[in-house]
Parts: sequence; structure tokens; C-alpha cells
Amino acid sequence: MRRIATLLAAGVLITSACSGSGPSVDEYASSIESLAGAHADEVITLADRNISELDVAVARLQDEVEGDELATAAVAETARLASQLFAGIGDALDRYVQQLDELDAPPDLETDHRAYIVALEGSRSGLAPLISDLSAAATFDDIDRAIASSGFSDAQPRVVATCTSLERGIGTLGPTVDLRCEPGG
Repeated sequence: MRRIATLLAAGVLITSACSGSGPSVDEYASSIESLAGAHADEVITLADRNISELDVAVARLQDEVEGDELATAAVAETARLASQLFAGIGDALDRYVQQLDELDAPPDLETDHRAYIVALEGSRSGLAPLISDLSAAATFDDIDRAIASSGFSDAQPRVVATCTSLERGIGTLGPTVDLRCEPGG
């Protein structure tokens, strides 16, 4: 009898080791919350730095030029710095998506996890055309239009929706998490 119990216990261990059940919901929740927080902090830092650089650039331009030349230079500097910001966001997204790709999700969350990654990739794919459009901007309206009509901006509602769905899914199965789904969140 003891031998049968030992064999059954060994069989259960082997089966569970080979089942590939993935991490626990708690482990996954902790990992993804940490990754999401680091990504959101990086994007906020990029945006804050960009605003500071723009303030310095505008002050410098106001000291150096005036009139139409000032407006032209301000548009060019704003477009250049916006391009830098979005390029930095692209780099941050690349790292974040790679980290999410490497993170194993529990089976019950795999679909939401994958949908979130796909939404982030869609957002990322809109950045190259946006940066190109910014380089052609001749007015502040052109800059606003390039950003507002970009694939990057268009993808943001889907990113928020898939992130929120993943956040809720984790909360349904385990701990409440804050994946900072809202922009600037």
C-alpha cells in the first residue's frame, strides 16, 4: 500500500511539473504590476524632461530671435522635441513589450495578456509615421494634427481597454493590481 501511495505521489509531482501551468496569479500580478509601473514611470520621466527642454528652448529662442523668425524657430524646435519624445516612447514600448513577451501568464489570463501586447504593438507601429509627420510640420496646428491623427493616438483607447481588461482579470482571480492603464497614470 505504501508503495502505491509513493508511486501516486510521484505521478502527481511529475504531472504537475510537466503540465506547464505557468506562474501563480499572485506571482504574475506582482511581476506585471512592477513592469507596468516601471514603464509608466519611464514615459512620465521622458515627458517631464521633454517639457523642461522645450521651456529652455523657447526661452533661448525668445532671447535670440523675434517676430516671424521666432514663430518658425519655435515650431521647428517643438516638432524636433516632440519627435525625440515619441522616439523615446517607442524605445520604452519596445522594452516593455519584450518584457511582457518574456513573462509567462497563468492560463486563465493568457488571452488578456496577449491582447494587451497586441494593442501595445499597434500603438508602437503608429510612432514612425507620427515622427515623420512631425518632421514636416510647418505650424503648431500641423504638430497638433500630426499627433491627434496618428496611429499612435488612435491606438491608445485599445491599449487602455486591453490593459483594463487584464487588470480586472487579475483582480477576479487574485490580488487587485494597478497597471496604470490610463495615460499619465
